[in-house]
Amino acid sequence: MKDGGWSACVLGEFNAYLASAAKRSEAMVTPGVLRDAHHTLDRAARLFKGGPGVLALLGGRDLLASWAGQRGALDSAGWTCTAVESWTTWRRRDAPAVHVAMLGTIEPTPLFNPLDDPRTIAVQLAWYADVMGGEYLMTPGVAGHVAIKAAFKGKREPYWGLKDIRRDGDERQGSGDLLWRRAPLKTEFAEGYVHGFDLRAARLAALGVVEVAWTKLEPTGQVAYDPDRAGYWLIPPPPQHKRHPPIVNPDSVHDRLAWVTGPIMADLARRNILPDVIDSWTGVAKRPFRTIAERWDAARLATIEQRGAAMTCAHDAVKATYREAAGLMARPGGSIYRPDWYHATMDRQRVTVLSHAERIAKTHERRPLAIHTDCLWYASTESDPEKAADRLGIKLGHRLGCFDVKSSATTAEFFKAKAGAR
Repeated sequence: MKDGGWSACVLGEFNAYLASAAKRSEAMVTPGVLRDAHHTLDRAARLFKGGPGVLALLGGRDLLASWAGQRGALDSAGWTCTAVESWTTWRRRDAPAVHVAMLGTIEPTPLFNPLDDPRTIAVQLAWYADVMGGEYLMTPGVAGHVAIKAAFKGKREPYWGLKDIRRDGDERQGSGDLLWRRAPLKTEFAEGYVHGFDLRAARLAALGVVEVAWTKLEPTGQVAYDPDRAGYWLIPPPPQHKRHPPIVNPDSVHDRLAWVTGPIMADLARRNILPDVIDSWTGVAKRPFRTIAERWDAARLATIEQRGAAMTCAHDAVKATYREAAGLMARPGGSIYRPDWYHATMDRQRVTVLSHAERIAKTHERRPLAIHTDCLWYASTESDPEKAADRLGIKLGHRLGCFDVKSSATTAEFFKAKAGAR
């Protein structure tokens, strides 16, 4: 916690368990004090003197109802919130925000189980706040948005889209997840094995490099593609080879036209198959997530290098954060509502996976049998997936750009025999 303050506190009937990035403490408290919402929030604000913190209370529905009943008095004391719920953020003008969790009313999270030892919960919450750039609250996606916005504190901020409204049926969706498979050649089926290789933290890598519209999207019409702009372009998709995974999602094509995002347009331009633009909605292109993505990747690698159950939970929480934070951008009602950012991120991931498939095809003359989001499956004569990866030029490892072995099966098992061969 900044300025020597605590970043997490788990408060029970008789004890308080405190944690920050550098220290731990335990203290006795006056029995029943956690039912005094005003006193508890004032005390938490003093503990979280360096910035916002998480206060987890060892209580259930009765305690939640008690705090809700004190809302009028709290409001008079300057403590306000949107609604008193299982997770509630309380704010006062002269104090740091206090994120209150009623542990007896929430489900297990990737970071901790509300039934865990209070000391463990406090340590996990403090660890998350320290390495992820923001406090854990509500869900990993919400926490991710807290961290993204915190990274811009005191800096020029992008347009967060909070006032935007999308109409039902808006076809500006991008190409999204790459879900594709083909029947094997007879020679591939005869090789005997199929191995799946998962691109490590593909969503996180995409977040770190994707260029999105910093400003609010504006109608820019039928203008030539400009790589300094980001958003959506309406184009007639170029022809696709039936045995190659598609660059533009066929499901996004309506009346022979498809709305695509910047990463798809850049890839089509790289391949010299960029069609004429029919319409566009764009803004100034920037990479707003590079810094937070680098921070999250450092946290991801730290959880892999360190052992233990706590780090396993931490790893799951990191992974859930960047995946859910991206998806939550497409949902209204939160602190960030930029569907175009989500669609561009997913298309950046799509293009990256396709680039790996293209590299393997050029250098080893092998094409994938299937692609599922960020996983590529290849036929092989090798029963050992690591040997198969080596023969394909696929680098296994934990760092971004590397792959992990997802699964292995016989060719018959993979296609369940009925797919046949040709």
